[in-house]
Amino acid sequence: MFRRKLLDGTWPPKDDKFKSNIQGQMVEPYVLADAAYPLLEHLVTPFKGTPTFSQRQFNYVHSSN
Repeated sequence: MFRRKLLDGTWPPKDDKFKSNIQGQMVEPYVLADAAYPLLEHLVTPFKGTPTFSQRQFNYVHSSN
């Protein structure tokens, strides 16, 4: 059920109580997911293809290695 909500965009809720104030900007939550998930507005996945050095660092830091 959680996976379905992630994929159809009903999670995270659009309620303001889930937003964070970061340097004066209200930011909606997002979820870090593995490569099995599609890249969506609220779902962040690893970089694919031939990532740059910075992208490889992002992938490494957010992996289970």
